[in-house]
Amino acid sequence: MAKDLAGAGVANPTATLLSTAMLLRHLKLAGFADRLEAAVLKVGEGGRQGGREGGREGGREGGKVHESIAPGL
Repeated sequence: MAKDLAGAGVANPTATLLSTAMLLRHLKLAGFADRLEAAVLKVGEGGRQGGREGGREGGREGGKVHESIAPGL
């Protein structure tokens, strides 16, 4: 991670998670890939996004996208 972003609470793991879904499909684990992708997209639809696009929301760090995605798995 870039040093200027480290610890700033602005990282958005969405691309990493969607890349992981692609890897799961490659490994013939489409069911897991579908669940992960659906959870990521559901969070995106809810407007809870981190990173430079969303930043901090209501005192919560936008970078905690994983906490919003985990229940959907």
